[in-house]
Amino acid sequence: KTTLGFDYRFEHIYSNVLGEPMNDTIPAPFETNGLFTRKAQKTYLSLFADHDIQIKKWHASAGLMATFLSTGNGYFYPGAEIG
Repeated sequence: KTTLGFDYRFEHIYSNVLGEPMNDTIPAPFETNGLFTRKAQKTYLSLFADHDIQIKKWHASAGLMATFLSTGNGYFYPGAEIG
C-alpha cells in the first residue's frame, strides 16, 4: 500500500519581540496598555510518501517527508520500520 499526501500551513504572529517592525501598532488583547509592535509570517509546504508491505507475519514501512518553508529553508525526514 502506498500513501501520498501534502500539508500546507500558514502562520502569522504579532509580537513585541519576534518579527519585523510594523508601521502601526495593534492593541494586545487582555493587556491594558500593551501594544504589538512587530509581526512575522511563514508558509510551510510538506509533501510525503509512505509505502507499506506485509510478508507473512512481517510488516515493513518506509517513507519520506520533505518540508519547504517560505524563508527558503527545506528539510527532509526519512523513516523506516520493520515489525
